[in-house]
Amino acid sequence: MEGYFLQQGACVEHCLPAFYRESETCKRCDDDNCLQCDGPGKCVRCQAPFLLLDSQCVLSCGKRYYGDHGGQICLACPEGCLECDNSTGCRVCNSTTFLQEGLCVADCGRGVYHDPRNRQCKSSGPLAPGFNAKSLLLVGIGGLKLLDGSLLEVENLESYGEDLLFRVAALPTNGRLVVLAEGKEREQDHFSWEDVKEERVFFIHDKMKSRNGQFFLTLSYQEFTSEPVMFTVRAFSTQPPYVLKNEVLVVSKGDAGTITSPFSQD
Repeated sequence: MEGYFLQQGACVEHCLPAFYRESETCKRCDDDNCLQCDGPGKCVRCQAPFLLLDSQCVLSCGKRYYGDHGGQICLACPEGCLECDNSTGCRVCNSTTFLQEGLCVADCGRGVYHDPRNRQCKSSGPLAPGFNAKSLLLVGIGGLKLLDGSLLEVENLESYGEDLLFRVAALPTNGRLVVLAEGKEREQDHFSWEDVKEERVFFIHDKMKSRNGQFFLTLSYQEFTSEPVMFTVRAFSTQPPYVLKNEVLVVSKGDAGTITSPFSQD
């Protein structure tokens, strides 16, 4: 009959809720919780307490969406947000942004500290990172020494994550600091905490210079920088002592004789 549609054995002018029109027939939506659909897999309105998400009826919207229960629909969180309560109420940001006043931003802005642990912007950050020279740097004459945790002690490392940068405040007086990466030696005025962890930072003693020396480092995190810390270097011989000359030392009976450099050398 013209103007009517067949629905469950009856002719109707309009398809009932939860049905959609296909040619001259009303067919039931394929989602039992759907109240209105435009075709199979194309729900446009769900029954409470279900919410509409990507043409499907769900009880929970999941990550990157929040539930608008008034409209029975899942809406997208703000850009960069993984979990939110509404369009301006983000709770968790992704790994490339930071939470600031309910939104996710790539940069917290001037004078604001970004906390890498919970991905949040904070108006007051930690104090400048502190670190100590744990021990004397001992190195063989002309040799190299790894700068690792036995020499560098960072205070409250967990508060800063690993986004820390060491800078050379004063160059070594009896050698040089280098970073070894991909088989190549780079002499530079800074290195990262990751470089230290991966055992890429070395001090190389200059055998033409003094055995005793020093250098100074600072530690930076974002705009915060520590006071310079002095590292004392002491180079030692890796060779056993040996006699250079073996000459007769003439001493009269009862007298004393002095062994001087012409007679021995180590």
